Amino acid sequence: MPTLSSNKTRARKGTNYILAIAIDEYKKDDFLQLDNAKNDAEAFIKILTTKYRFEDNEIQTKRLYDAKATRGEILRTFRSYNRLNENDSLILFYSGHAHKIEETEEGYIIPVDVKKNNIDANRIMYSEITQILKKIITPKHIILFLNCCYAGNFFTKTRSIIPTYKDKRFLQKSRWAFAAGEKDQEVLDESNNDSNKSPFVEYIVKFLEHNYNDSISITELISNVTDRVADNYISQIPLGRSIQDAGDEGGEFSFQLKDNEEDVWKAAFEKDTVESLSEAIKRFPESQLNRLKAEKRLELLLKERGEWIEFLKIAKCKLSNIVSNHGKTSSYYDLAKKNLNLYNDNYKKLTYKERAQTKWKDIQDSVRVEDKISHCKEFIYEFKKSEYYPYVKQLKIRLENEEGRRKAWIDCQNEAKKIHTPKKRLHVFKAFLLDYSAGYETKAAEIAVEDIMFCIQAFEEYNKTRNYTLLQKYKDKYGNKAQHYRIVNAKLTQIDNERKLESEKEKFVSIADSKSVTKLLNFINDEETSSELRKEAIDFLESLKIEIQHKFSKAVNQEGVKMIYDFINTYPDCSEVVEAKKLFEERQEQALKNAIIEVRNSKKLDALENHISEFETYKGFDVKLARRKKDDFQKDILAYAKAMETKDFKSYIENNEYGLFVEDAKREIDKIENSTQEAILRKKCFEHHKLSDLKRYVRQFKETEYYDEINALLIKEETTINAKALFTQIKELMVKDERDFALDKISMYERHFPEEEDYPKLAKFEAQIELYNREDEAFEDILKHPNDEDRCYSFLATSEFQRKDQDVKNILNKIMKHNSSSLNNTVENANQKQNKFFGDVKITDILIVLLLIILIALFLFK
Repeated sequence: MPTLSSNKTRARKGTNYILAIAIDEYKKDDFLQLDNAKNDAEAFIKILTTKYRFEDNEIQTKRLYDAKATRGEILRTFRSYNRLNENDSLILFYSGHAHKIEETEEGYIIPVDVKKNNIDANRIMYSEITQILKKIITPKHIILFLNCCYAGNFFTKTRSIIPTYKDKRFLQKSRWAFAAGEKDQEVLDESNNDSNKSPFVEYIVKFLEHNYNDSISITELISNVTDRVADNYISQIPLGRSIQDAGDEGGEFSFQLKDNEEDVWKAAFEKDTVESLSEAIKRFPESQLNRLKAEKRLELLLKERGEWIEFLKIAKCKLSNIVSNHGKTSSYYDLAKKNLNLYNDNYKKLTYKERAQTKWKDIQDSVRVEDKISHCKEFIYEFKKSEYYPYVKQLKIRLENEEGRRKAWIDCQNEAKKIHTPKKRLHVFKAFLLDYSAGYETKAAEIAVEDIMFCIQAFEEYNKTRNYTLLQKYKDKYGNKAQHYRIVNAKLTQIDNERKLESEKEKFVSIADSKSVTKLLNFINDEETSSELRKEAIDFLESLKIEIQHKFSKAVNQEGVKMIYDFINTYPDCSEVVEAKKLFEERQEQALKNAIIEVRNSKKLDALENHISEFETYKGFDVKLARRKKDDFQKDILAYAKAMETKDFKSYIENNEYGLFVEDAKREIDKIENSTQEAILRKKCFEHHKLSDLKRYVRQFKETEYYDEINALLIKEETTINAKALFTQIKELMVKDERDFALDKISMYERHFPEEEDYPKLAKFEAQIELYNREDEAFEDILKHPNDEDRCYSFLATSEFQRKDQDVKNILNKIMKHNSSSLNNTVENANQKQNKFFGDVKITDILIVLLLIILIALFLFK
């Protein structure tokens, strides 16, 4: 079974890729603009590329934002990842609009070139993405992060996750998706924390940010983020699992941390080679303290290497010099030649470890001090990576110093002072103890070893459990004479500062959550507050003031009291809260007045009960008053019900002057009084038929059962009076010679009063009007012919009413002035005719009167 370390090694062979798609700027006529899609994508990329094994470059991280995120570009880029290697991994992040087809519940994402009136043209169905996943078979892991509405529709089928040994999961292929919400859920574009990120991305970033494990699996990420989002946003529950039918083989992707800088430096100093230190300096050039230490150590190592190379050159040159310069005549020629060949041959044949062991054996076997020193120098130059290297180096130091142990101890202490890593210091003192097993220096070295091991144990305890008790004991036990007093003291100071900073942060978070302006000001003005948190608190205070002004303005402009009540509870000590409380009281008082008015209008207690229920929730000050009003109204309702039973409405009015039913009681009293008045008046109407009584009854008592009968009597009485009045009008019009009006009235009388006694007289009026009209026509004809004497004489002969006779005579006089010879005759004839005419008229009148008398007698007799 492969170990975790072997998995990490394999994981590093592959490359991690990111494809980020984010759309904020849709066309306004098609879809709503978003605020945080690109912010989400950038926050997601930043945490992966800074802390985990992802790189932010054009090859490994691609961005398709806004106008670039078309359907064609998204699909082309996605398909291009089929060229990845078998150990590579791909993360696809999408943040933008998405929707679903209601009939089939199939989901789809909405690229920037989708038109609202033709969505089908450029949308990308989730099933389409799954088909592409099937074809991208080479990458080991593919994960989709879908930060959009209805993202849960991506999982058309479900299956349980088969548990696999954690170390094996990374080796197997996986195809996963993590959706911001379930299939019927719309997701939020902005969190409640004003973080410029959506809730989904906010909690992903937080989890990855606060992770300190070497690796974290996708299931752990999904589990944590789902719980956090669901706890804080009821309407949004993320959903993550493997994708079925897309090439998943039960594997699982792990987010692995980048190499820690401290660990790299630690390993470089432990190896203590030119190569390790050079690599560390190259990787972390900005780490000033470690870089300076490494450069100093590297300078020393290069100097030692140069010296050793020169020594080898000298040793080899001496052998070569004996062989080449002295020739075969030298007594040492054969031995030098033999040793030189043996040196070269053996050196080439042996492995590195064997050569080191051989050279170490030569050092041990050497008797002379000079030989030991020579072999040590050769070993130190050639075998820096050997396990014997530190021992040989210490042996060389001991042998080269005449003072022996004291000088070695001094050198050991000096070298230890140059090393700041406890384990490397421990190695130096242990090397000294191997060479010197007795003496004062040995005792001091043992104390140093005990000191360093205590320090290492204390640091290991702290790193594992974050418990710094051993570090404090170390400082108390050894004081400032300890090997690593400065390191421990610095660490304890750092821990103390961190705890203090953490406490300050917790205090600041608590104050920020309370949204108390006073507490924030006190926190800012506190001398113990760190400058970093003070700046953060000042920024938060400014944003809080803006938020308070915005919320206050919104609460003031909003109807009702909910937002004002929430504002008072959320911002308890801001300057606006006094005005908010005053406004709350005013609106509460007005709401109570409105409720009372509505109760008086509707005669029901519903409005008052609703008011009490609402303001009990908001802890309103007038709830007791509202309850008393409700009790009063309830008593009033019962009192009126009793008055209805007893018909004692006067007592109700006396005892309930401002009751709900005062007007109703008055109306009831009026009804009773009216019924009495109605009976009295009805009796008068039936007995006397007096017109004023009839009119009064009809006007006041329209709803009674006697109304129709009395109304008929009134009509009959009014009809009689009206016929006489109309006949009087006709006579007056005849006297005034207003014939047209007289004819209208005659016609009206004939229609409405044919049975009246004056009806027969209308014929005389009509005949008279007809004669008047004829005379007028004849007179008009004379006026048209002013010189026609015959017309004038004819008119005077036939005229019955003498209305125009004088006018005609005047015309004749004018004619006669022109004809004086016949004037007398004409006048005499005219007078004769006139006398005759008047005689005829009188007889005619007598005949007409007799005729009318006869007709009336006949009518009465009949």
